Amino acid sequence: MNALIQRALRHCFLVCGVLALPYAPGLADETPSESDTEPAVTAPGETVEGETVEGGASVVLPVYRPPLLGAPAERLGASTRSLVWNDGELMLLVPPRGGLSATASPILFWHLTSPFTGTSRLVLSDARSGLPFFVLDETVDWQPGIMGFDLDDWGLVLPEGRIMRWRLILTDQASEQIEATNLLEHRRPEFIVIDERDGASAAFWAERGYWFDALAASAALPKERASLLASAGLVVPDR
Repeated sequence: MNALIQRALRHCFLVCGVLALPYAPGLADETPSESDTEPAVTAPGETVEGETVEGGASVVLPVYRPPLLGAPAERLGASTRSLVWNDGELMLLVPPRGGLSATASPILFWHLTSPFTGTSRLVLSDARSGLPFFVLDETVDWQPGIMGFDLDDWGLVLPEGRIMRWRLILTDQASEQIEATNLLEHRRPEFIVIDERDGASAAFWAERGYWFDALAASAALPKERASLLASAGLVVPDR
């Protein structure tokens, strides 16, 4: 996981040199309410908009503003982010309607609440045609927590503007199987990130609807990650 966090932090700065999609009225699924503009998670000592936090620093907690993915998710089949088996739960860390990525090789994150031993199958396919793009079968022995799959490690580059389906299928030693699925799209941004501090900020990407970039930027920052997940309706269990 440390390697994934280091890769996520590198990504935050590398994306600064590319073009990206601007946040503009009409891109969101619905007009944010006043409450949507406030961080979903705060804690004693934390504030927003440059006020003081613990240690005297300032922070803006990320609040996710969902964009349109190019077609209603309902037309592309159901998505199941969270599944329970025995005493455990598998949750894909993706909003209900999927997410955008500015980078063509994002990190895909999920969460397990209990250990899992068995086989995993990760499938990327075209959401409309169903044609497979990538399939990986592995024997795994996972501990509880947040895990991720870095497409860059496999030299995978997502086609731009095409909605992809991401499936994670787990089969335990008793041959019981669970599957979670959701959508993602690589969409090249149309604005230029000039300030590297913006490019490294989860709040910067979350406000513009780039879920996978925001999550990567918050990978090593628990409070920012919790705010981002909560703003997308994702509650990661403590256990």
